[in-house]
Amino acid sequence: MAKRRKTSDKVAWTVGILLLLTSISCTLIIVLHNAGYDQAAAFPHRLGNAERKGLSAIIAVPGGRLAPAPCGEKGVLLQKSIEALMESAGDLLIEIIVVDDGTSPALERPEFTGMAWTDLKVPRAEEPDLFQGIRLLWLRFESPQGMALARTTGGDAARGEAIAFFDCYVKPEPGWATPAVELLRRSPRSVVVPALRDLDLESWESSGPLRFFDNVFTWEAETVQLYFDAARVTWPHPIDQSNVLIFSWTWWQEIGGYDKMMKGSSVLLTENIELSLRVLLCGGHFVPMNESVIGFCHQKHGTLHHERLDMLFNQARIIEAWFGPWTDEALKNPRFAELRPGSSGDLSEIRSMQENLKCSGLEQFLEIYRMPLEILGLLPHEVYSLRERSTGLCLQEWSKDEWALSKCDDSARGQLFCDKNERTEDQDDGTPECCSGIGPYKALVGSNSYCLDGRLGKPGPYGCIHRRPPNSQIWTLREDGQIFSEEWGCLVPSDAEAEELPTNEATWSSCRFEGQNAVAEQRFQVQDIEGTDFFRLVLATGDCSSIDCAFRLLCATLGSIRE
Repeated sequence: MAKRRKTSDKVAWTVGILLLLTSISCTLIIVLHNAGYDQAAAFPHRLGNAERKGLSAIIAVPGGRLAPAPCGEKGVLLQKSIEALMESAGDLLIEIIVVDDGTSPALERPEFTGMAWTDLKVPRAEEPDLFQGIRLLWLRFESPQGMALARTTGGDAARGEAIAFFDCYVKPEPGWATPAVELLRRSPRSVVVPALRDLDLESWESSGPLRFFDNVFTWEAETVQLYFDAARVTWPHPIDQSNVLIFSWTWWQEIGGYDKMMKGSSVLLTENIELSLRVLLCGGHFVPMNESVIGFCHQKHGTLHHERLDMLFNQARIIEAWFGPWTDEALKNPRFAELRPGSSGDLSEIRSMQENLKCSGLEQFLEIYRMPLEILGLLPHEVYSLRERSTGLCLQEWSKDEWALSKCDDSARGQLFCDKNERTEDQDDGTPECCSGIGPYKALVGSNSYCLDGRLGKPGPYGCIHRRPPNSQIWTLREDGQIFSEEWGCLVPSDAEAEELPTNEATWSSCRFEGQNAVAEQRFQVQDIEGTDFFRLVLATGDCSSIDCAFRLLCATLGSIRE
């Protein structure tokens, strides 16, 4: 007869223990995931935010033929900048990362007593936290990859809770780091913009008032540079151009840093336009900080330039990535004619970031910064042409240096104008209002930043001074049609007969021939001026200067001869 087997108590006990351990393991995995430790294991160079302390300083050095000795002879400015960083940041500074973007000849590594450089390998591997003091890390690209990629590579490798970006000609003042890091701990999606003070290269001393670079951009994605004294930052701070920015590590990771496909390096820094749109439209904001002061050499900052095609690529890329419904219209600008459609590269990384962060469209930027854009003539209240009654001709912008009367043409580029510049009357609340001057709208050759100016007693175009403009740029279009200046009176056509003709300009004379051909002094060749409505008439002789004319001007004044 069969006997019933009793269930072993040991088996039940073992199963219970296994279930309990499984439950504990699952709970632990969830906790680690929420704290970011699973990512630290999968990506050894990424630490969880809870483990990050202190500040990483990133200095990217531009390379390429248009960036000769950006850090001075034998990198002397880089050495001085690093010394100033170490002396001024206190205990917060944990590392300095230098990224050499393929300089030629290769930039020398500065030497510091008792310190040595470590080659940075990316992605950066996990390292034991045994190092005491400030770590010096160096990464060199064998050929120029662009400053956007150089800065992003340095930022991604950083270990600090805050990441500060600098050029190699800075002298931070003592105490600059503490208020910036404290703000980022409270508000991680802020981006600190330190105040700048002019730095003299010879004496290596900073002087003058605190200032900010503050910029907006044109419809061609080109920066319009403004300088504000720190005491008069009266409008929002949309685009920074100085390369001195401080991010929290978490926000840097969320927005993905700079657009790594941006090319080259220049004083125009189009990569900063794209970065700023990421910040502003995706949930962050810039915070100008007077308590954080950096000595900055503006003189050196203006010596770097883009290759032309790199510049056009960057501008078209910004437009395609961020301009939304205004993209097609913006790309109609003649400057982009030489670019093939869709030649601005793969935008999938930007699109993914925009989707993940639920970024707003450009219309939000236009609404927030409506007043600065109107003052700059980029988003005017109205656009108009200016027709002179006695001649029946319209004011025409031929170039950024020449305005003249020409036959009115509704389709003519350069005949549209708008109000510009800040009103000079003090406002009760200190905020700026528009407008006090006149300048071209969507100008012929990109001269959005030019205004009517009466200086030297001869009215004409001059670079707009948008904030606190001088009396020479204050012009009012009255209801009776007069364009009036308190300093110069009314604008009227010049008396051409009373003017002396400059010796370097063409004059009328009888036609002369050699056989069937005009003499060399009267024989011209037509050369198109790329990206504009102009062509150039070049004399056949080799000893005369060329004469630039506009096609529509020739048609209006020389029509009978051309026939």
